[in-house]
Amino acid sequence: MHEIKFHQTHRPFRHFLWPIAIAFVVLAAVGIGIYVRSPHAPAKVSVTHVAAVPTTVTYSNDVGTLKLLGKTDTNENTLYVLAMVKVHNNLNTPVFVKDLTGALTMPDGSELLTSAVEKDDVPATFTAFPKVKEAADGKPLLLRETEVPGMSDKEGLVLLGFRDATQQTWDQSKHAAVKIAPYHYDPIVAELK
Repeated sequence: MHEIKFHQTHRPFRHFLWPIAIAFVVLAAVGIGIYVRSPHAPAKVSVTHVAAVPTTVTYSNDVGTLKLLGKTDTNENTLYVLAMVKVHNNLNTPVFVKDLTGALTMPDGSELLTSAVEKDDVPATFTAFPKVKEAADGKPLLLRETEVPGMSDKEGLVLLGFRDATQQTWDQSKHAAVKIAPYHYDPIVAELK
């Protein structure tokens, strides 16, 4: 009977250092190449035009011709800001708009926040406030669920209604911004003024 013996040589760890170092350098170069070639933000947002339209609704407490004792007429002010927003998709795949919001920062640091007017509420807003419709000038609206095709632009009007705000509020605000939040990505902010 023949005996078969296997002889295994022992290689010290230092013999594997060069192949490991070379593999690490190659992987790092590939990672850096991917990082440099890929966009750092899914989209870029810019504002091309802004119009502020103050509105006031007066609720009267008249009952017939009599005034109710101790009651006064109340006003409800809403400042509509119409911003023409251009969204550029940096990706090869479509980006969908999840949310549109606006913020006014006042001199004391407080903020007025609002969401864009919903698609179903736009006709009622335009009917109630003809000046807002006139300022919109028939331009297409940028709404939630809007698709921005890959490597292209989508431009539309974002309609923001700030309750309890007036023209003076707009004039005195230190900062105004619109925030576009695409699905699966961080929101992108663009200044309104």
